[in-house]
Amino acid sequence: MLYLFRSSVADPYRNLAVEEHFYDTFPLNAVVVGLYVNSACIVIGKHQNPWREIDLAAAVRSSVPVLRRISGGGAVYHDKGNLVFTVMARRNVLDRRRNLDFIRSALESLSVRVRATPTFDLFAGDRKISGNSFCFRRDRALHHGTILVSADRDLMKRLLKREEPQITTHAVASRPAPTINLVEIDSDITIERIERAILRAAVDVFGSDGVVRLESPGADDAEVRRIERRRRGWEWVYGRTPAFDVSFPRSGTLRLRVRHGIVEEVIAASDREAAELLRGTRFELQALLAALGPPTKHLSLSGSSRRSGADEIGSLLVTSSLFPVAASCYSGGGESSCIVKRGESDRSTAPFASDSDFGRTPE
Repeated sequence: MLYLFRSSVADPYRNLAVEEHFYDTFPLNAVVVGLYVNSACIVIGKHQNPWREIDLAAAVRSSVPVLRRISGGGAVYHDKGNLVFTVMARRNVLDRRRNLDFIRSALESLSVRVRATPTFDLFAGDRKISGNSFCFRRDRALHHGTILVSADRDLMKRLLKREEPQITTHAVASRPAPTINLVEIDSDITIERIERAILRAAVDVFGSDGVVRLESPGADDAEVRRIERRRRGWEWVYGRTPAFDVSFPRSGTLRLRVRHGIVEEVIAASDREAAELLRGTRFELQALLAALGPPTKHLSLSGSSRRSGADEIGSLLVTSSLFPVAASCYSGGGESSCIVKRGESDRSTAPFASDSDFGRTPE
């Protein structure tokens, strides 16, 4: 039996929650094929490090939220020019290569020639138009991917990093590749045409025992709301980050170990006593600065002004490219750096793109 669904909303939190709900509850004798389009967001893989993958400051400036999905793979940029497809089936039934074949055949029915790679990507010529990722839970399997149709690749480029040398980790790294929108190949192609082609191909491949159209759960569905609340939280987006070491390069005076999004250990510091104030603190700018305490001036015997060790660390953090920067000022000694106001919660749950015309789609 084939179950089909198409989301009518563009809220990425809602769409990922509905997808996960269907994944947890679909009948194991069925195959589910779904489609949705999200408003602008960045979605990282389950085992990725957002500080390494994303320019978080650019994401905040662009009002682009960051989400973490339940599948693996790399960071991806979504917007309303990017179609997401999902296929769910019993684990011993789901065939990733067959799934790509029916997506490829759907695109080729629209005269778009694409090829699948051994890493489960789709390319048009030498440029990537689709990346895919996977999730396996007990007897269930999920395969989803994006199709670049008319996405804002300039914004994608600004939001995604190529690398982050400050961070050392075994977290999954994205694999940048040159990308292209399908409208750059055929200006008449639209998301709606691709959706219809994918649904026809899905029926041809999976619909021999019948087809059922699924209705998305209502906005008040308790289980979907529970999933959505959990996936919005800092603990999921940032706290699920694999352990990493981070160094702050100015003079190389501070190196921290972060686990579950919390500073677990001070590896190196010019003023260890001051740096130890960070232990046990969330790795977010407001929390770290609050742990250090307010910036102060100290007068030496000669009357000249100098900064304490905590002030020096605070300035290192504020000037780092790892954190979003906004409108208030941290002043240590005679220097000032603008930051998010202390005491305010970080509502930017997190931020895909690379340099030139390079971008990332899920692996």
